[in-house]
Amino acid sequence: MANGDASRAYRETLIMAVVDMLEREPDLRSVEVRMLLVGRLERRVGWRLRLPEYHVDRDWYLRLVQGCFDDLPGGVSALVDAVGDLRPDSPLADRLCRLRDEWDAIDVAEDLGTLWEVLRDELTAVTARRGTWAFHEACSPSRTPRHCATAWHQFVWAASRVPAPGELTPPVRFLLRCQDLLTPGTWVRVEAWLYRQVHRSDLSAQLHSARLALAPALARRRHACVITLQLEPMGPGPDDHHASWTLRWTGSAAAWLGPARQAGTERFEEVTAAILDEAEAVVAAEIPVGEPIDLLVELTLPTQHLALPVCGWAREVDGSRRLLLQDYAIVLRSLDRLQWSDLARRRWQQRWAAYSEAAPGDVVVVEAARIGPFGLDAQRGITVVVLSGPPTPGSVAQRQLVDALRAGVAVAAWQRPESGRAAIDADLHHVLVHGEPRDLPHRLRAENLTRLDQSADPLGAHLHAVTLLYDDADRPPTAGGAARRTERPPAGGWVSPAAVTRPAPVAAS
Repeated sequence: MANGDASRAYRETLIMAVVDMLEREPDLRSVEVRMLLVGRLERRVGWRLRLPEYHVDRDWYLRLVQGCFDDLPGGVSALVDAVGDLRPDSPLADRLCRLRDEWDAIDVAEDLGTLWEVLRDELTAVTARRGTWAFHEACSPSRTPRHCATAWHQFVWAASRVPAPGELTPPVRFLLRCQDLLTPGTWVRVEAWLYRQVHRSDLSAQLHSARLALAPALARRRHACVITLQLEPMGPGPDDHHASWTLRWTGSAAAWLGPARQAGTERFEEVTAAILDEAEAVVAAEIPVGEPIDLLVELTLPTQHLALPVCGWAREVDGSRRLLLQDYAIVLRSLDRLQWSDLARRRWQQRWAAYSEAAPGDVVVVEAARIGPFGLDAQRGITVVVLSGPPTPGSVAQRQLVDALRAGVAVAAWQRPESGRAAIDADLHHVLVHGEPRDLPHRLRAENLTRLDQSADPLGAHLHAVTLLYDDADRPPTAGGAARRTERPPAGGWVSPAAVTRPAPVAAS
């Protein structure tokens, strides 16, 4: 608020808003229900309360609410919870929760001054779905409370949280992600407030780091999501596997951990389709219909399963069979790397850095059949290998893949013999070499869809697709199935980055 008088007026406004809500609720007017409400309040605070009788209902509610706000420690929250006990998940309970959030965020409101009401006007017009990005940035791993219907409600809830010492506060983190939700004039005022906040708290370095981390996502203005499925051998039989999955948005540190399950080898395609249906429900809850989004699916598998025909995997959509490739860019990842030595991991990280930092057109691609057993070790500039075919167990192509992985190669591709093409043809070479290295999965998906469209055999069209192993060393698979070890709700949920373990980085030699 702008000054002390405005702050006191705002507090009184909140108190009277609660009085108005309670007085106007028909269900709470009888003496019996009011006594029941007092009883729930007493149980919440652990005290006996004595309220005088009033002839006018509003007088009674005014005395109750003022006592909770002014005289009773924790009284505001206790009153809201007591009403929630009587009328759970009701519109009244939701409205009271929002007012409680405003009361708990009153220090932030005072600091923002008149900007608080400006933000109220603009963020109230933004749905909670569009505010999800900012909420995750501010409050991960918490999920948006059910009473938050707009981005304003999300912001107030974030502002009501107790900040961790030495870190950017939740309202600062929330507003950092609101540039595309606010008008330019308001954003200028928000930036001034952000810098004032961090300067006062000596957190300027943290603000700078947070802005750098958010810059790529804000620049793209296009949502990008990575869905990672991990299938690990586990169980009494050789075909028993544990399937776990995570979902991450580009620019967000939080990860959604989906429910895990068991999966036999013969059910990999079925389980993958079911997981993607679950992941799409998460995406649909957060991205408004019509907004562009890039979806990447990573299948992390043991070496013996990397030859699976994932480009031909499909699912039932609206009563018809639809290839996963039609909706997602699909890549494979090596689970076995996790068991390898630090030296092997170092080679992987160095080779990945050479690939991911290469300028478009400078990526070095080689056909595995044309180099000797020590060729990859001798030529560290090679970053992409094309195999002679699918790496089926015991095949020459599998030996080529294992040699490439042990040499640190992070990107490999192969075609099936049924395609009738050479191991590396002009179209594939162009896709692998030209364009941003980190966009390769989506470029290859476009190439595969073109090949499918040109196929004369619709049922076997997927046999003409190129399979890609794309092992991003900046996002290594989780050792031992972190998704399994992490405590997770049965239906899945957001977790903080610390909840998903990852191998420690290996220093470059």
